[in-house]
Amino acid sequence: MSMTLILACISGYSQIKVLSTGALRLGNTSAGHLIYDYTGYNGGGPVLYPSSTGCSLYLGKSNSYFVGVYSGNFYTMSDGNFKENIQDITNALQTVKAMKGVKFDYNAKMYNNDKSLQSKLGKNKVGFIAQDLQKVLPQAVSYDDSTGIYAVDYTKVIPVLVEAIKEQQKVIDQLVGKSNEKASSKKESANTDIASANAVIASLGQNVPNPFNQSTVIVYYLPETVQNAMLNVYDMNGLQIKTFGHLQTGKGSITVHAAELRPGMYLYSLIADGKEIDTKRMILTE
Repeated sequence: MSMTLILACISGYSQIKVLSTGALRLGNTSAGHLIYDYTGYNGGGPVLYPSSTGCSLYLGKSNSYFVGVYSGNFYTMSDGNFKENIQDITNALQTVKAMKGVKFDYNAKMYNNDKSLQSKLGKNKVGFIAQDLQKVLPQAVSYDDSTGIYAVDYTKVIPVLVEAIKEQQKVIDQLVGKSNEKASSKKESANTDIASANAVIASLGQNVPNPFNQSTVIVYYLPETVQNAMLNVYDMNGLQIKTFGHLQTGKGSITVHAAELRPGMYLYSLIADGKEIDTKRMILTE
């Protein structure tokens, strides 16, 4: 396929000239024309560029385009020093949701009616229909009124996609936060319910007999939700003098022998998971 360079900045008759630096200039001797410079750019190889900054130099036309362009790197001018009226992109997610990506094959017109080239290069493509995208994101669509052909600058879709992802992530973060709050609230509610159940269902019975002079039996009940429970015995000064630990859940009993205590009045308390369930009084006689 032949290649044509359209030198939009050239006026008058074009010329080819080798400059004193060794560079090759295409166009007349005034500023703003195509230069082939063997010295390279940023340490790279030879470079082709317009001699005037901002020159409207195009490579290819909407009705005379290149089938494929290969490059190690592709840069779009984006320096902030060349920009003004900078604004945030809003409603990006809504814009992206309105876009419609499609799979398609190029028809033979894309390849100057060369069906063999169409068959080789024009199958299984993905992208946008330019006319459809123009309704959603006109900044990414170009229309050539001299040929009536639409084209898409896909790089201009990227900033919108980035902002849409950020908008979506913000919504996700809010939902996760609400979900965590609900989970935490449910956990606290469950813990409160368990504690309440323990307080209501767990019970401590009165020792029998009471008073006693040989032995007495204390009965209790602990629900299965209780992790740790004990029964403490105190004298009337509040001094803990005996502990029955590692009580099993369900209905249980503890036998207190007179030989373990001195005659007098005592208090005994059932403690479940660090909370006092109940306290009762027992009397040991001589």
